[in-house]
Amino acid sequence: MYIYLAGESMSLNSLQSNKPQVQMTKIGVVLSGGGIRGVAHIGFLKFLEEQGIKPTHFAGASAGSIVGALAAAGHSPDKMLEIAKEHKIFSIIKPSWPSLGLTALDKLPKLLNKYIEVDRIEDLSHPLAVSASSITQAESCIFKSGPLFQVVQASCSIPVIFRPVEIEGELYVDGGLLNNIPAQGIRDDVDVLLGFNLVPGEPMEKESISSMFKLAIRTFELAISSSAKEGADMCDLMLIADKSEQDAVFFSNNVEKIYEKGYRTAENHKEEILAVCESEVDA
Repeated sequence: MYIYLAGESMSLNSLQSNKPQVQMTKIGVVLSGGGIRGVAHIGFLKFLEEQGIKPTHFAGASAGSIVGALAAAGHSPDKMLEIAKEHKIFSIIKPSWPSLGLTALDKLPKLLNKYIEVDRIEDLSHPLAVSASSITQAESCIFKSGPLFQVVQASCSIPVIFRPVEIEGELYVDGGLLNNIPAQGIRDDVDVLLGFNLVPGEPMEKESISSMFKLAIRTFELAISSSAKEGADMCDLMLIADKSEQDAVFFSNNVEKIYEKGYRTAENHKEEILAVCESEVDA
């Protein structure tokens, strides 16, 4: 794995130094992939906002990279929810068999460009790290600089469903494939790191796998869940979206219900969230 920073690649081992001592508490959030379920990340951020917790750094994979990009550009959770409702931005990356073979995810950059004025990751209001999987180099890459819309498109390009995205001569697909919790991109830059995982890879009833398409998606999600462990272990607190009624809610297009699911998950862990954030402030 390597990380792109200011046009250079840096080994992951070189970033494993102790966290820097700072006077102001820096709080990072890392958001997993999960297709339409990505709306739940907005609910999570809304809950943090209501508690007076203001993240300074963002990292994300696939759907999490969309929310991370919007948040890093300075958009509030309310504004992000408005965008999700108006444009169904997460439905764009919802898995489905393309009728004419591989399709491009071209609508996503155009839509993001309506709400984000800059097209360089390093020019955003807040630091952002986005994971994408290099199918040419066979490794996960974390972008902290570079063409924002292209990188987010690559991070959301589910293999076989969407065409790979070429960046600087390399082909990239969904970031969650090899690193669904890209905490490595911001761990050393923050004092507190909160994670939100939408694809934990939990058991499911065999009756739910009723078609080849559902089998393919289940297989892909199992691969995604196994790629999250290293990043999850780096977080001070990792939240997993409430799985109750998951199929009914998370695989629907009901933006409001998915948003509420993310909010309620965070609310159910209010004490843990406040404790981990306050412990660093008091340190």
